[in-house]
Amino acid sequence: MNNKKLALTIMACILAHGLAIAGIQGEQCSYPQSIINSVRVIVSSKIQLAATVVIRCAKIPQVLTKPNNYQSPADAVVFDGRRKTLLPGLIDG
Repeated sequence: MNNKKLALTIMACILAHGLAIAGIQGEQCSYPQSIINSVRVIVSSKIQLAATVVIRCAKIPQVLTKPNNYQSPADAVVFDGRRKTLLPGLIDG
């Protein structure tokens, strides 16, 4: 999958998460969480190489720096983030 296609897929996934919880209160979601493995994450001036990012209910509750310790649920949607960069919150309004 090329960079543009992966970026669009991730954005579509996050948008789908947001639309799915519209009108739902709390953290109840009826769809699986998404996981991006081995992605470079840039937050402010900090760069985390090869992190695992968990997306649940249109939020990022975890950015794991030691991803080997994380057991993803069987129904999780997993993306390969190698050679990709994630900028969480870049489009937050």
